[in-house]
Amino acid sequence: MQNGYEWLKLRDLTFGKQLAGFSLCLHERKLVSAHWGVSLPGAVTEEGWPTRQAINQEIKFVRRILVAMFQTELTDRGLVFPWGTVWSRFDPKGFCASHGVSYRQT
Repeated sequence: MQNGYEWLKLRDLTFGKQLAGFSLCLHERKLVSAHWGVSLPGAVTEEGWPTRQAINQEIKFVRRILVAMFQTELTDRGLVFPWGTVWSRFDPKGFCASHGVSYRQT
């Protein structure tokens, strides 16, 4: 698109010892954000899509890992730091779990 953005998709990685996929967003070769999804064993799907219950379980799992990493509670607003924001929440528009890290641009 020649707008300076590039996406790098990484598959078959792990997050909290569970299978995960990551997408890295770069703008003009600088990391802007990272987004990921986790495949939990036994997650219930309907026609191949996760149910709201499965989505909530994924969010709960990711938040537990992030709380252990950052040693603080994580709300729907996420964790805001001087360098950026970390989040794990339900995305009603996409009807999916949304997890990520965005970095402030300097």
